[in-house]
Amino acid sequence: MYGTVIIEGRRRRTWPTEFKKRVVMESCDPDVSVSEVARRNELGPAQLFAWRVNERSKLTRFQRLNLTHLLWRKAPSRAAHI
Repeated sequence: MYGTVIIEGRRRRTWPTEFKKRVVMESCDPDVSVSEVARRNELGPAQLFAWRVNERSKLTRFQRLNLTHLLWRKAPSRAAHI
């Protein structure tokens, strides 16, 4: 699933782009937590949040607004607790 690279004596894992996109999309499901998705995919939650920010930055303003609208509309009970 991932490769290992050693940089300056430290081990770092690398993930294929398709894997990152799949996990980011999975984490957008309002019925699961980001930490749960990260754990399932052997990632740290901070890593997954960084990938989400990176993917979100690639979207246009309209796409970001549309995505936010869809997520809030799908999960009104969760949105009320934020």
